[in-house]
Amino acid sequence: MVSGTGGTPIWVWVIYVLGILAVSVVVLSGLFTAGAYFLSGDVPVGVEISTLAIVVWGGLIVLAAATWLSRRRRARR
Repeated sequence: MVSGTGGTPIWVWVIYVLGILAVSVVVLSGLFTAGAYFLSGDVPVGVEISTLAIVVWGGLIVLAAATWLSRRRRARR
């Protein structure tokens, strides 16, 4: 894809935003779960993680990180 005037293409920004959203979801979910675990007292707390959620959110994180690393390596040349 051509970026036009030399700026960052819009598709790169979309990937970055989706990656940041995915990291936010994962971190906030972890914090919420940790809070439930530590504040539950003697009530048992369990964790169930969807395989689809791992694939989707993890895939978005990997895609954003790979895009960022690829663009940094290309910029150094």
